[in-house]
Amino acid sequence: MDALVVNSADGEKVFTLTNADLPYRILVEFMNEGALKVSSEGIILYGNSKFAEMVGLPLTAVIGRTLNKFLHPADLGKFEQSFKLALGSNAKCALQLNSNGAVLHSLFSMSSANLEGGKGVCLLATDMTEQMRFDQAKADVEALQIEKDLRDRFVSTLSHDLRSPQTAIKTSAQIIVRYPDQREKHQVLGNRIIHSVERADKMIHNLLDANLIRAGEKLP
Repeated sequence: MDALVVNSADGEKVFTLTNADLPYRILVEFMNEGALKVSSEGIILYGNSKFAEMVGLPLTAVIGRTLNKFLHPADLGKFEQSFKLALGSNAKCALQLNSNGAVLHSLFSMSSANLEGGKGVCLLATDMTEQMRFDQAKADVEALQIEKDLRDRFVSTLSHDLRSPQTAIKTSAQIIVRYPDQREKHQVLGNRIIHSVERADKMIHNLLDANLIRAGEKLP
């Protein structure tokens, strides 16, 4: 009971009742986490407006219903296990809430509470949607950085390896030009040039294949 109506000579007057719990009730009502008081049977005895917002329903449609009605079916087993644990101590688990046909990822923190009718659980539900988006964006950035580092190392290694056949081709060609009369060496030098060109061509082909695979295209 939060107020009394008293008849007086000046008519009816309304006197509100205040106690030490009122500041805490105001705090709970305006906090950014969903707050619930749940009986040992899983029935919601109290809920704040934030939890009602999280499940996309008016608060009147939340109070009196069992909490598992708002959970994704895949998480019911995990919830029941954590809830039993919370009846005796504390528990924490990640659960999916049904929210207007969508799934809302949340973190549930539960602790035992003594209620008028016996044991129960006080529960805080934190919306993890923004945190998960941040974590995913961070993971994407880290993956891109790893890919960039690998690509830079690959290009650096390839550039170094390409210098070897390039140097062999250049040196062999210079010798052929400088000593045009030494026909017996031209055959050896020509074969060296062909081998070096084939080696460089294979490296370039492997590079193109790697880029095609990364881009998701089929190889010819």
